[in-house]
Amino acid sequence: MDVEARFQMWESIRALKVEGVTVMLTTHLMDEAETLCDRIAILHEGKIEALGTMDELRAIVPAVEMAEVECSDMPALKRRAEAIGFSTRVYAGRLTLLLPERFTIRDLIERLAPLEIRSVRLRAVSLSDVFLEIISTSIA
Repeated sequence: MDVEARFQMWESIRALKVEGVTVMLTTHLMDEAETLCDRIAILHEGKIEALGTMDELRAIVPAVEMAEVECSDMPALKRRAEAIGFSTRVYAGRLTLLLPERFTIRDLIERLAPLEIRSVRLRAVSLSDVFLEIISTSIA
């Protein structure tokens, strides 16, 4: 489905929701589920691993906020982050810090000093994070 058709489908689903119609959507596109669905079931290997609202699912990830950080010395960044109490995950080859509270970028860089931080991106916990957290704990 092309981008325009996808967004037209989204509008149709939203219109049905306004009318009180229940729509069951099956998708592997996490942003689509996060945007359109009131309740989400996460399936892994044919089994429902989690079910709930987006807020309920976000609670599965032990973080208030996520930080994608790039550094000249990534192993040192991982050690430093864990030493100051941040859990870490590697998603798609990038180190992500699971922050227990909200930080400004400046505060986070100061906490990670003396490392040379190249970039920081703060973001909300996403459905993709929830999915990865669930499948990583079901594999372990």
